[in-house]
Amino acid sequence: MAERKEQTISALELFSGCRADEIRTVAEIGDVVEVPAGCSLAQIGSRAREFVVVLEGRVIAQTGRHRTVLGAGSHFGALELIDGRNHARDIKTGSRCRLLVFETRAFRGLLSMYPVARKILGGLASMVPAGAQYRSDLRVAS
Repeated sequence: MAERKEQTISALELFSGCRADEIRTVAEIGDVVEVPAGCSLAQIGSRAREFVVVLEGRVIAQTGRHRTVLGAGSHFGALELIDGRNHARDIKTGSRCRLLVFETRAFRGLLSMYPVARKILGGLASMVPAGAQYRSDLRVAS
């Protein structure tokens, strides 16, 4: 089962630059959870408690009338955990999903393995205005 988890993770673009030992660490730290359709994963204004990567299924992120559907490989919660901001979107499962979840401590543990990465990501996070609609690839969405 651990090998399958590692294969799933290594196939994601987000982790494409990771070595086999780094993928193993990610697999050990992250938890794979299955969530039914219609479950709330985050609410606008709530404190972020995890970094989530969609492995299978669809997740819907919504702010007012703006709605974004996130599929396999998409993620959310990183910017919130990096700079302490609250969620800017309501996020719920649009279908049955398999998610790779990193609790706050696990996510920060990953970043602490590479302190320069935390500094760079913190700089990137500060460039995204609070409340902005952003896609899971850290670019501000239009």
